[in-house]
Amino acid sequence: MFPYFCWFPLSLLGGTGSAFQPEFCGQWDFRSGGRNRMRRVFGFSLSLLALISLSAGSIEAGSPSKTLATISGIVTDNKGNPLAGALVSLLREGAVKQTVKHTLTDRQGKFVAKVTPGRYGIKAIATGFGEVAFNAVDVQASQELVYKFNLEPVGY
Repeated sequence: MFPYFCWFPLSLLGGTGSAFQPEFCGQWDFRSGGRNRMRRVFGFSLSLLALISLSAGSIEAGSPSKTLATISGIVTDNKGNPLAGALVSLLREGAVKQTVKHTLTDRQGKFVAKVTPGRYGIKAIATGFGEVAFNAVDVQASQELVYKFNLEPVGY
């Protein structure tokens, strides 16, 4: 007996009939050129699987970007000078406040963070300065919010 592969529909290979009919299984006999046909089927199946996987991946990757919101802003001192390296934290509000993201300001004191919709607390702090926070910030999908933090030096 030679191996037969009768699970694949023969119509995809130009054959007729059902792949489960034994009289068509003989077309897969490796001695009669079935190996080349099987390689084509296998190659086609892999290509189709790769295409479906890539399509599903791009759909999943594309979906969150449409629902994410952008929170950006600037952190300055009490004189309006930008504070580089200030820590900006986003905390999801609820029964327990959970920090979901930290970001540092750049040289110009600017920051950007992308988050999923929800209610957040946003706070900024820098070395030698007190903390400033915005509470109960409602964030909607695809929304762009801009915040300005003016931090006071510690001891004032």
